Amino acid sequence: MDKFFNLLGKFFLFVIVFYGVIYVIDFAYRGYQINRIKTTISNSYSNSNTQTYKSRDEVKKSDFILYDVQGRWINGRFRVLGDVKNIGSIPAGVQIEVKALDRYGKTIDSKKYFPNGSDNLDPNDSVGIERNLTKDKSAVDVVAKVISTIVW
Repeated sequence: MDKFFNLLGKFFLFVIVFYGVIYVIDFAYRGYQINRIKTTISNSYSNSNTQTYKSRDEVKKSDFILYDVQGRWINGRFRVLGDVKNIGSIPAGVQIEVKALDRYGKTIDSKKYFPNGSDNLDPNDSVGIERNLTKDKSAVDVVAKVISTIVW
């Protein structure tokens, strides 16, 4: 029985060390990508097609605006409708939070999501933020805000 527990202990130690090494390697690689400030891509035939990409650290929540946001009852569900637009200069993803409110302004339900999925939203492009919020009949209003940005 002692031999069994000894082998079990060695197995768990191996698993912990293995995942620790994978975590360190993954963290180091992501750190390299995030700290990259500028990458220049140039066409070897012509220098006129040079494009410079800015750091992902330069993307801000203020680079996105929400407009035409409204709540509506559609097929027995309270939905948020509207659009989010990238007014910045860097393609990026945006996460928004929407809240369904009752007539007293209290939050009934809240959802956080990426309206464009895991795709970047190009500068000057917009995407709809349609989403089901709740079935609670006391919902009368909606509030939406940008809570984070990410470069995919």
